[in-house]
Amino acid sequence: MSPRELKLPHNPAQAEAPPRDRDAGPPLGPLRWVVWPALAHVLVGVAVLALIAGLAGAVFFALNSRLYAGLCFVTLIIAVSPYYLPTRYLLDADGVSVHSLLGDRRKPWSSFRAAFPDGRKGVLLSPVAQDGVLARTRGIYLPYQHNEAEVTRFVQKHLPRAAGGSAPRG
Repeated sequence: MSPRELKLPHNPAQAEAPPRDRDAGPPLGPLRWVVWPALAHVLVGVAVLALIAGLAGAVFFALNSRLYAGLCFVTLIIAVSPYYLPTRYLLDADGVSVHSLLGDRRKPWSSFRAAFPDGRKGVLLSPVAQDGVLARTRGIYLPYQHNEAEVTRFVQKHLPRAAGGSAPRG
């Protein structure tokens, strides 16, 4: 290329940025968000706690056993604890992290083979290519928290073969 063919702008501050994909948007940095359903739906949380206490009370009166009533109460509280505890999600260049008081999960992007969107609620990242029980138990579900576009873009960038995943079956 000769110096005449090379066109430099007179003002370097006005130089155009190199062309990029218009749909790509800004560069992706780590994406973090917190999901805490009980905080968003306080009345439902109170109603569920009342229902659990009522069931434990019914077990106590039916079996006349504090042990079984306490076991019922603790088991049901543990079962619904993800609703009452905050869960932190992190998507970065290395993979997906889910942090809660019950434990932490970290998986690299290479471990996922498919993504199954769940309407406007979230997306299931799965190591299994077909949706089913195995995909749901081994995958990581990412619920949206007013960040559907960002999460979708992040998943499509790091998991391009799963961009057109089908919706999960009910």
